[in-house]
Amino acid sequence: MKSKIKLPIVVRLIIRNYSLYPGINGRGLDLQFPPGVTVLAGINGVGKTTLLNLLMRMLLGPLERAKVDRDLSRISKRELVLDKRFSFFADRVPEELGDDSTATLDFTVGDRAVTVTRSLKTMALKSVKVNGRSRSVTTDLQFSEEMARFCGLASSYDYHVVVRYLQFFTEERQPILWSAATQYEFFKMLFLDRTLTAETDATFASIQRLDSTYRNRIHQLNAREARFEQSQAVALAVQNVGDLPARIEAAKVARDTAAEEHKKLERFATSLQSQARELDVDFNQVEGTLADLEDELENADAIFIAQALPTIDDKAEFLMAGLSSGQGCFVCGNRNRSQRQTIAKQLKEGNCFVCHHPIAGRGKGAKVQRLAAAQVRTLEQKVEKLRASAAAIEIKRDAVSKQITSALQALRQSASRNSEAALALDMLRAQLPDPPEASRAQEAELRAERAELDLMDGQRKALTAQYRELIKNGRGQVETFKETLRTKLTAYAEAFLQEKVAVQFDAKDKMKIATGAGQVGIPSFSILMTSSTHEVPKERLTSDNVSESQKEFLDLAFRMTLLDLACSAGAITLVIETPEASLDSWFMLRAAALMRQFAPADSGPVRNLIATSNLNGTAMIPALLGRVGKDGKLRRGSRTTGAQLINLLQVTAKSNTLKEGAARALLEDELGRFHG
Repeated sequence: MKSKIKLPIVVRLIIRNYSLYPGINGRGLDLQFPPGVTVLAGINGVGKTTLLNLLMRMLLGPLERAKVDRDLSRISKRELVLDKRFSFFADRVPEELGDDSTATLDFTVGDRAVTVTRSLKTMALKSVKVNGRSRSVTTDLQFSEEMARFCGLASSYDYHVVVRYLQFFTEERQPILWSAATQYEFFKMLFLDRTLTAETDATFASIQRLDSTYRNRIHQLNAREARFEQSQAVALAVQNVGDLPARIEAAKVARDTAAEEHKKLERFATSLQSQARELDVDFNQVEGTLADLEDELENADAIFIAQALPTIDDKAEFLMAGLSSGQGCFVCGNRNRSQRQTIAKQLKEGNCFVCHHPIAGRGKGAKVQRLAAAQVRTLEQKVEKLRASAAAIEIKRDAVSKQITSALQALRQSASRNSEAALALDMLRAQLPDPPEASRAQEAELRAERAELDLMDGQRKALTAQYRELIKNGRGQVETFKETLRTKLTAYAEAFLQEKVAVQFDAKDKMKIATGAGQVGIPSFSILMTSSTHEVPKERLTSDNVSESQKEFLDLAFRMTLLDLACSAGAITLVIETPEASLDSWFMLRAAALMRQFAPADSGPVRNLIATSNLNGTAMIPALLGRVGKDGKLRRGSRTTGAQLINLLQVTAKSNTLKEGAARALLEDELGRFHG
């Protein structure tokens, strides 16, 4: 059995610039934890749970167990990891925490006085002092490793687990007594030889890894063997199907024909789409040229008319300008283009557009008429030709568009036939048996894998036997302190239960190490106790065999027992959250007496017990303070000794309840009675 350990003894907690704990006059919180019992009293919502979590995190930082599992006994990877997104305390206040939002904890480990300061925003380390001298500790893992060394524990993982789950009995309420394997985890950390513990943990981890690999590979092998057997059955059936090769060949020809047809249709559709694009380009060009020529023709018509009527007066010229410009007749308002075309036609023929009488030979118009008329006729011919060309392109576009629609439909049908032909070929080919040499090679490979897995299973069984032997050796070391543990646990249990209690040491609880590994009997302690229906103590192997309050306080009694046995010189800090939660009044008195017994203020070694409690009119707070007499009545007029009461209502942020005068007065009255 290894030497006794030393665990952190909480002395003082200082909190600055954190709105949940403004303290008196906004100066922050400064709490002292002397030997004896400290009761943190308040109501729901004032930060009792947060305060206990802060005490714990000041010792542990934002570290968590790797591959977190509530069951401490199933650990194969005993490591700590940093929670980079830790924000537990930042999330409990509305403000953005700055660099000045800090907490400082003074605690002792043996003869070392440690002061650690952390950021409340992330729990990151800001400073560490040991015996007044600064330490060059920069990471939380380094801090945990150093604390483990100070405590006499084997690793930072052990330090984390012992502090978090043994010293702190908070909301997590990690069961210890009610799990044989968990009991043994703490035996290894606190009492057993380190070499034996290291070998036990390493063997357990090896079994876990080997078992995981074996189960994965055996699952794959079973599936492969099933597929192989199926293929062999198919091959046997195919031997009786003589036309399968011919059917495969026919399916291949059908697949190739369908594929070739699909390619031809694909090329044809692509060609039609290319034609359509070219016709679109040609049509756009003709349309553009035609628009330009039509504008030019309109201008030539206007010039011709002006030349053909050189002698008209201003009024007639005004009327002609309206007709020639497209604004229509200024007399009747008619905008029909045909009027202008009729005028132009009469003038081209040498006739008056009003009376249709020949006008050739008059004035200057006779000299220019023929030239202008020829120009107009040339433009008209070009326009008519382009209009005919545009119409022809339009006809071609419509025809190609219809062809494209038909081609795309044929292409879709061809794609479906192609896919069906390929699938039919694949299905026929799947029925072909593997070549004999391939089948033999696959069979040999499967046999080799099976043989390797059989060897692996043998290794797993050998490691399980080795682990069983290591547990046996551990049991031998537990035998050296079992009587002391039995005596202490019995005393603590009877002090709470008021029943006859016996503590049994055995290895009845069988633990399955891994899915495919055998079971191992774990040495553990169990409770036997009387009840209203059992005059002789009856074994209670699980927590289901007792009431809720009995379950929790027996587990607490077991923690007290382990701390008594493990801690050098008996110096201990134990932190408990709302111990009255599941208790009736009578058992509150017994529970409080048990806790005061565990942490007397006047004992030699420093022991302090920190407990939160609700102001609910029960006997728990005065009983913890030692102000309840043997008759169960509150003692008045005397000072509390060996215990202190911290009124959280005075130092925490005011909840809505406290803003109500009647409620606050009631709560203050209750606290006043406790203070005498």
